[in-house]
Amino acid sequence: MWWERHREKLLLQETCYFDWQNLIAEASRRGFFGQEELQWDSYKILSEQLEQERLESIEGRRRTTGVKGDWPMEEAAVLKKGFQLMDTRKRGKINFGKLTVGLHKLG
Repeated sequence: MWWERHREKLLLQETCYFDWQNLIAEASRRGFFGQEELQWDSYKILSEQLEQERLESIEGRRRTTGVKGDWPMEEAAVLKKGFQLMDTRKRGKINFGKLTVGLHKLG
């Protein structure tokens, strides 16, 4: 019997304390008259904005670049052509010596 009353009392105290916390938090969020209202989910909003900016940046790079997003298409074509000229065995790789000779020939 005593435990039940004690438990009910604690539950009521916790409920009142929780309601009081919510009232204080809501009043703080709204601020005084003339102050800007705070946004409690600002971390979520900033995360969404950063993700949107990242996606826009990726899309912008895709529009302006051709090969793996690193080189503009014109430069990539020139580099690819130069590599193909240096790769005399057509194995898809060249050594340092071929690179040096090829770069001298290209100017």
